[in-house]
Amino acid sequence: DAALAGLDGGLKTLVEGMRFDCIDLLARVDAHIDYEDEMEPLNYAEIRERSENLLARAREALKTAEKGKFLENGLTVALIGAPNVGKSSLLNYLSGAERAIVTEIAGTTRDVVEAQCSLCGVPAKLLDTAGIREDTSDIVEELGVRKSAAAARAADAVVMVVNARLGWTEREDQIVKAIFSSASDLSDLSDLS
Repeated sequence: DAALAGLDGGLKTLVEGMRFDCIDLLARVDAHIDYEDEMEPLNYAEIRERSENLLARAREALKTAEKGKFLENGLTVALIGAPNVGKSSLLNYLSGAERAIVTEIAGTTRDVVEAQCSLCGVPAKLLDTAGIREDTSDIVEELGVRKSAAAARAADAVVMVVNARLGWTEREDQIVKAIFSSASDLSDLSDLS
């Protein structure tokens, strides 16, 4: 009851209805266990159908709650891609602030830079990440690449920023593969050179 008191709107109605149906279903099964001799046989098909209906409604409630969470708390969106494709410029533009340093030098962004904005009315935390490349001898840049991969895996959404002149290339395929095929290994970046 205390947990239900914290809910409001359509989600509260949905959860209250599910709770009532679940208690009713459990009471019927419980009664059959205790008083089986005095009751008509349990209709297993009906019990299964009602249980499946409750499961479907629970899944719908979770979707609704997740959507509400995003509307209330916002999305975390990681901007990923190769060096110098415009991730920092995009972050600055969408946030309306100069949060990230923008230069012609590849590898300028070495740490994850955050900025708040609104995307289609949904609050969002944008993450500008270090450009993903393998051919770096700079230990600081390499650490930034690893942090970028971790940020992308933890984000609610990921936007791959690509060079407008080149479009999506094999390099972007390799970046996606390197980040998402293995949570702990970025060895697939060796194919980027």
